Amino acid sequence: MSLLKNEIGKYEKKGFEVSQRRKLKYGSRAFLNKKRKGILAGSDHVYLYFAEGNCTVDSLHECFRDYVKIYEQEGFSEEDRGFFICSGTFEEKLFRRIRKLSIENENVRNSIRAISHHKSSKEKMELKPTSTKNMFIVHGKDDKSKLELARMLEKLGFNPIILSEQPDKGRTLIEKLEQETLDVGYAFVILTPDDVGMEKEAYEKIVADPRDQQSSGLCYRARQNVILELGYFVGKIGRNKVCCLHKGNVELPSDIHGVIYKKFIESVDECYKPIIDELRAAGYEIRV
Repeated sequence: MSLLKNEIGKYEKKGFEVSQRRKLKYGSRAFLNKKRKGILAGSDHVYLYFAEGNCTVDSLHECFRDYVKIYEQEGFSEEDRGFFICSGTFEEKLFRRIRKLSIENENVRNSIRAISHHKSSKEKMELKPTSTKNMFIVHGKDDKSKLELARMLEKLGFNPIILSEQPDKGRTLIEKLEQETLDVGYAFVILTPDDVGMEKEAYEKIVADPRDQQSSGLCYRARQNVILELGYFVGKIGRNKVCCLHKGNVELPSDIHGVIYKKFIESVDECYKPIIDELRAAGYEIRV
C-alpha cells in the first residue's frame, strides 16, 4: 500500500471521503472533505500532496504553488490543512526553508504540515539501502577518466549520468543541470589538471620583472565548471554523498572540507576498491 493510499485510509476512518484527485508534474494531490450535519452545517477539508520519489526543491515548489492558489481562491480557514507526503528521502530543514521562502501568507504557512514516519532509535541506526541507482559524473576535459568511471559504475549496476550526453531540449545549461539531477543519489567529481592558474600577487611580480620567475606559483587546476558543480552537489545531496577523484598534482579546493577525496595517477580504476567502500558507507548494496 502506498503512503498516499495509507494516509487516505486514515482520514476515511474519520468520516472523510475523497472528492477529487489530480495528477501533478512531480506527484499527485487528493482532496478529502467531511460533511457536518445539523446546525453546524459545512465541511472540513484536507489536501494530501504526495511527492513521488525523493522530495526535492521542484516537487515542493509545485505543491506549494498549487496549495496557495487553492487556499486563496477557495477561502480556506485556518483550520484547513495541507499535508505533504514523500515516498523517498524527506529533509525537514529543506521543507521548512522552502516553505518560508515560497509562501508569504502567514495563515497559509501555518496550515501546512509534513507527514513523517518516525523510526525507533534502533531502526535509525541501521543503514538503509539507497533507492536510486542514478549517479552523476562531473568532469573536465579528461574524457578517458570520465569514460572509465562510467564503465565502472555500470558494471556495479548503477546508472551514470553525464550532462553532455543528455539532450538539450531547448534548456539553458543551469536548467539542464537542475532537471537532470532531480533523482540523483550520489555524485562523482573528477578533478583533472585541465587549467593553469596562479595568485594575482605572483602574476604581478612576474609582469613587473619577467626575469624573476624562480617561483611563479603556477598550479594545475580543474576547470571552473567542475568546481561550480562540486559546490552544487555538496549543497544538493550533502558532502557525504559527493566523492572527488583527483588526478596527479591538481590543486584541490581550499574551502570545501569534509568532502571525500580519492587520488589516482593515470586511471580511475586505481580507485576501484575505495569507490566501492564509499558507496557502501553511503548505503548502497554492492555485490562484487
